[in-house]
Amino acid sequence: IDNILRLVYNFVIQILLLRIRSGGMFCFRTNILLLFPLLMTWHTAALARSEIDARQFIEQCQLKDFGSDQRSRLTMVLRDPSGNEKKSVYQRYWKAYSGPGDLAEKMLLFTEYPPDARGAAFMRWGYQSASDKKAQHWIYLPELKKIRRLSVRDMADRFLGSELTYADISSRGIDADTHSFVARRTVGPDNYVLIASTPKDADYLYSKRLHWFKLGKTWHDCVVARTDYYDHKKQLLKKQYYNWQEISGVWLWREVLVENVQSYRNSLFIVDHATVNTGLKDDYFVERTMRHSQISKIPGSIRLALQ
Repeated sequence: IDNILRLVYNFVIQILLLRIRSGGMFCFRTNILLLFPLLMTWHTAALARSEIDARQFIEQCQLKDFGSDQRSRLTMVLRDPSGNEKKSVYQRYWKAYSGPGDLAEKMLLFTEYPPDARGAAFMRWGYQSASDKKAQHWIYLPELKKIRRLSVRDMADRFLGSELTYADISSRGIDADTHSFVARRTVGPDNYVLIASTPKDADYLYSKRLHWFKLGKTWHDCVVARTDYYDHKKQLLKKQYYNWQEISGVWLWREVLVENVQSYRNSLFIVDHATVNTGLKDDYFVERTMRHSQISKIPGSIRLALQ
């Protein structure tokens, strides 16, 4: 469509120039009036096309197939401004939900490292972005032998002490933001398209998120490689870099680095020993399972050994 409009526009311009040369100033004014509707139509079509393209990049490159469920080992390395590191290792179990109901996902984390936290468990139930329900969180502390329900009042709170917030790990509908094309960039051998997502809700945690989509041969190969988060002062707050892995057509993180450029903290997430679409049952994601400190006691599950 873009090429056709451009060809028609160039053709009309050539005709206009010929008529101006032969008709003088009066003809110039007349033809400008004739050409103006065409210019406006082309401009409007270009704007509409850019919006469609931006939305398409979000749909095709960001909303990937994450499978029906996942099992993996999650390693988190948190670094403070002085370079001090805190490492944690978890068994991670995740299940997606679709269809009727408000549930979007359930997740279980069992702590493997450090040794003094071994046996602790974290469970999260997330809901569809269109739902009024807030995500639910539970934590099991083996030394207390109690399960406590966590209340997350501020979505800006840091998830497990990392630079990702609870807002970052929550489901967000594509229509919650206005998406617009920003630029094309080439970095080394890779080509990127930059799409800005601006929230329609002024109270959202960020004023803007800028997504760097790495282009591939097809839409299937297109992935988000980086996201820049801007605060309400429109200042860059943090950068999130993605390295993806694909298993049987399902997309998972391989490594993700989140750098807070204001606090100089960063968080590294490493996902390995991953399997997908293994048939995790709904009744795994309950408080009773948290007390087991692992799903390996349930038939058909896996045990992730530390390396």
